Amino acid sequence: GKTLSIGKFIGEEVSRINSFDKVICISGDEMQFIERFCDKPKFYYIPHSLPINSNTFSDQKTIDILFIGSKNPFNRDGIKWFFENVYPLLDLNTKITIIGHVNLFLRNYDKKFPNVNFIVFADSLEEYYETGKLTICPMLGGTGQKIKIIESLSLGVPVVATSKAVTGLGSLNSNGCETADTASDFA
Repeated sequence: GKTLSIGKFIGEEVSRINSFDKVICISGDEMQFIERFCDKPKFYYIPHSLPINSNTFSDQKTIDILFIGSKNPFNRDGIKWFFENVYPLLDLNTKITIIGHVNLFLRNYDKKFPNVNFIVFADSLEEYYETGKLTICPMLGGTGQKIKIIESLSLGVPVVATSKAVTGLGSLNSNGCETADTASDFA
């Protein structure tokens, strides 16, 4: 089985956070949790917000589904769940782009999924967000708030996520994401 030392991750994060005088948090839950372990910085909570003019579906929206992920195990497990369970339920013409080092663990997927663009590194994500209709966050676990969700929402790109992925965003009914935990609902 897979066992992660959450304590080790938190300890490393606390050590990094303690090197600052001021810390801005985008999750109130995370701020309350981590603040207890830190002795130096002053914490400030600034929640995410959506722009007034949200994402519009125009001709320049050429990517149907966008996923951005590092090589952490939660991204790997989530995107593999997506490909094994959700992808078979989608239209074969759905244009999908996966960006980030998570692709290092998806070798041979390019042969299985010709409508998916696998990009290990992008100089800028701006063009992908501008041309993406929606982003996905199919996380099955993890710690803390997902920056990929905040980034997507802040740029007006809708998000489809699992309930595990929206940790720290508040109410499942008003966090700006469409949540789904089964493959059929996610599709």
